[in-house]
Amino acid sequence: MQQWKLARLAGVAAGAVLAGLAVPAGASGDYGCWPSWNLENPELGCSSYAAISPGNDTRINLVYLLREARGAGAGANTYPVLDSWEGSHGRSYFDWGIFKQAFLAAPADSVDDNPYYGSRCVSYPGGTLGFTRAIEGTGAIKGAEARALLDARKAVGATCEGMQAINDAFDPSQADRPGQPQWPEGISSTAGRDYFSYLKASNAFYAENWDAAREAYRALTGSKEGWVAETSRYMLARVALNEAIAPAFDKWGFFEGDDAAAREPAKQALVLLEDYLKSYPDGLYASSATGLKRRALWLAGDKAALAAIYTDMLKSVDLDSYDAVSTIEEADRKLIDYNTDPAGISDPLVVATIDLRLMRTYEWDEEPPELTLEALEAQAPIFRDHPDLYSFLLANHAYYVAKDYRKVMELIPDAARQDSFSPLQFSRQMLRGMALAKRNDRNEGGFWMDVLGGADELYQRPLVELALALNWERNDKVAQAFAEGSPITDPSIRLLLAENSSGPELLRRIAQDKGETQLVRDVALFTLMRKQLAYGQYDAFIRDLPMVPADAPTDGFMDGFLRAESVNTGVFTKGRSSDGYPCPALKQTVQTLARDPRNSSAMLCLGDFYRLNGFDYIGDFAREEGSLGSFQPGFTGKEIPRQSFYQQIIANRSASATDRAYALYRGVWCYGPSGNNSCGGEDVPESTRAAWFNELKKRYPDSKWAKSLKYYW
Repeated sequence: MQQWKLARLAGVAAGAVLAGLAVPAGASGDYGCWPSWNLENPELGCSSYAAISPGNDTRINLVYLLREARGAGAGANTYPVLDSWEGSHGRSYFDWGIFKQAFLAAPADSVDDNPYYGSRCVSYPGGTLGFTRAIEGTGAIKGAEARALLDARKAVGATCEGMQAINDAFDPSQADRPGQPQWPEGISSTAGRDYFSYLKASNAFYAENWDAAREAYRALTGSKEGWVAETSRYMLARVALNEAIAPAFDKWGFFEGDDAAAREPAKQALVLLEDYLKSYPDGLYASSATGLKRRALWLAGDKAALAAIYTDMLKSVDLDSYDAVSTIEEADRKLIDYNTDPAGISDPLVVATIDLRLMRTYEWDEEPPELTLEALEAQAPIFRDHPDLYSFLLANHAYYVAKDYRKVMELIPDAARQDSFSPLQFSRQMLRGMALAKRNDRNEGGFWMDVLGGADELYQRPLVELALALNWERNDKVAQAFAEGSPITDPSIRLLLAENSSGPELLRRIAQDKGETQLVRDVALFTLMRKQLAYGQYDAFIRDLPMVPADAPTDGFMDGFLRAESVNTGVFTKGRSSDGYPCPALKQTVQTLARDPRNSSAMLCLGDFYRLNGFDYIGDFAREEGSLGSFQPGFTGKEIPRQSFYQQIIANRSASATDRAYALYRGVWCYGPSGNNSCGGEDVPESTRAAWFNELKKRYPDSKWAKSLKYYW
């Protein structure tokens, strides 16, 4: 909630032309989820990839199209160093933060240390510095009067802190507004009084008292103190702009679009900004005022004027400079948002970016995409000089909206055999290959092999390798990915195939392949051993257990290996076996199960091994349909969940009293203390858990398990 409030107040920051009023509507949210490892990209998700597509972050599509238009390469030639939490992107995917580092010479995202970031008071620290320098630079204010004015500036900061507290309050309407500051007395010089009046005007501004601020600033525009006169004229425009902002956002801080109540003050702000720039063309705030004009046009709903400005900015921005980031982010917020209709915009790159966003389809939304084929065909004159881009848009519509994959292939001829690909060329061939896959074309695999030959820009080759891996997985050829000389070299793809799609024979081979990376080998070994236990392949587990090195770690990742630095394969030889129920080492337990899979004591011990070593929350969970790992299970049959052990023993009246008591205890505890099943398998109803609880209490009252169990869940 606080984050939304901050987003709302960000629009009023002085000179903070690019401060975020809300998350860019067409952009990626970057909010902590993971890519699907699927070539289809129909909706805005967590990540983007190197093929221009509807589901990409709009900022990323725009950069690719700008680079295409300029004949530029794909930016840097090395991959950014990722934080551990970003590792799940692999090299097939990226978010805006990663993309900026790779393609726009941008440093990693940093946190703004301005304590008022996100509010109009963001200008207070810089304004204080300007105020101090102005006081020190005038010869008309000296000694105690100067010190009093500088101290009085701090009172404005107290008002900012009070308004920040209101913003942070759960119910701002109930929060106390800051009171009137204790102003100094004895400011007698003419210059001093002007600066003092300026402070009072700014205090009214930060306290959202627009009428008082406007009246005071207007009176000061004729001041003989140059800094006061110029700053007051600039602040008059900011007052009007802030009045326009309030009605343009809902209570959560999201822009509501074309709001009539915002138009007039926004237009007034435009007049005042023009007045300032006319009076001070090279003034202290000229750059800020120019940026605020764009914000005022946005609030006034003048999309045509905005489009003209932003298209000119995008044409001239240096894509190899960090300035490109701020320009693209601002254009995305203000022009390429959910409320934008491409009508009235003539720049083909901007129109294409909007068109792709309007083609997005969402599983949960029964409404068709916003862009119809008729509307797209009507745009043909805009793309007269960009035929490849236009046919690419038509092909995207055919693929994502009409599901006409033959049409995609008609619109995009085979041009896979190239020495290199521009962003658009690459995107076209990726879309053609995806259509081949949809049509189950027998030449699809060969097509991807051809594309690999020229996919030499950042993120291109890993994406093509993903396409090839998906093809091989669909056609039961996973082993080819691990054959000597395999074209699939991306570590993330190899990890996913090993973890999700490889059978025991292949896993065994990968685990012993000295030419493989240590991480992939460890993942293969861990996956092999875990699945042998989970699928009841106890003899095979005992045969392969010597493959676990004596120094194998017992800490590290156990699934989701894309972010792993180590894998805890040592858990199979050195993991915990017991915390109350007497159990031998895992090897002995599995040897017993190999002889008798229904041995109740051994089942309980294997269950305790799972529980004590963190196995409850890993397993062969269904991956998203169409994603890597969803086509080949690797192992046949079904995993045996820990809960199944307890149910078998509870149902076995010939099991020992000790074993049945412990099975009843553990069966109930599968749902404690949250009421959710932590042991896998189908949930059992509360009535069944109650029956287990009662049987434990009545049949085995003297067992320590009955005595310690207080509830059922």
